Amino acid sequence: MTIVYDAAVYEQLGAMLYHSGWIEFFKTGPHNEPVYPLLIAFSMRIADSFLIPYLTVQTCFQILILFSTQLLTLFILKRLQMSRGVKALTILYMGISPALVNATFSLFSEIATYPFILGIIIAGVKGWESILSNNYKKPVNLGQK
Repeated sequence: MTIVYDAAVYEQLGAMLYHSGWIEFFKTGPHNEPVYPLLIAFSMRIADSFLIPYLTVQTCFQILILFSTQLLTLFILKRLQMSRGVKALTILYMGISPALVNATFSLFSEIATYPFILGIIIAGVKGWESILSNNYKKPVNLGQK
C-alpha cells in the first residue's frame, strides 16, 4: 500500500484512535468519518499483538470487505432473480474491476462503506416489502394494545 495524501490522514487518525482513544479524536476534530480510521486502529492493535505490519492486517480486512461486498451483491442478484450467467459475470467483474481492486489495496479508499451501502439497500427492500404486504411488526408500539 502507498501511504500519501488522504491515506496519510487516515493513518494518522487510526494511530490517534489506537494510541490516544476517542477523547483525543473528538478534541482535535472535526475529522473525517470515524469508521475507516477505526478499522485502521483495529488493524494496528491486531498487528501489534502478532508483531506484523499493520498494513498486512489492513489488506486482509479490505479483501474480506470486498468478498462480503461480492456476497451481498450476489444476494441482491438472487433476489432480483437474475440468471446464473449474469450473477457469475457480475461477481467475476467485481473481483477484477480496476476500481474495486484499487480500493481493496489502497489505504485511502472508503471500501468499508461498500457492505453498509448494500446492507442499506437490502434493509430498505425488506422494509418496503413488509409495508406492501402488511406483514410486519411495528418496531415501536405507540400506546396501542
